[in-house]
Amino acid sequence: MCNKNRGVRSMTNPTMHQVFVYGTLKRGCYNHSWLQSAKGYPAIAKQIDLYAGPHYPFAIRGQGQAKGEVYEVNEAILKKLDDLEGHPHYYHRELTSVIVDSKAIEAWIYLNDKAYSYPRIANGDWQPS
Repeated sequence: MCNKNRGVRSMTNPTMHQVFVYGTLKRGCYNHSWLQSAKGYPAIAKQIDLYAGPHYPFAIRGQGQAKGEVYEVNEAILKKLDDLEGHPHYYHRELTSVIVDSKAIEAWIYLNDKAYSYPRIANGDWQPS
């Protein structure tokens, strides 16, 4: 079993981590500057449901899928993302299965614990207003 605190390392570079993003960190969104220098790829996270919060989406474990991007980041950027996402108090970071170019990989994702009363994003693809 994986230790949630150890991190997922890139297969090509062991000093890097894979992170799946589905909201304001995506390319073209207002927090993307945090990942500007990182390599990113379109991806789909399985067994994840997205919900439309008032200003940004949030994800929980579920039966759906979330469309987003996977970025390869170093330890320093991962720590900054943890701070941005309020890990571990607001969001928590977990491993999830992500499909990139028809291949399954494991990547970090920031999740919430419950859906509250916000609407579910049925197609799993959050877009800013």
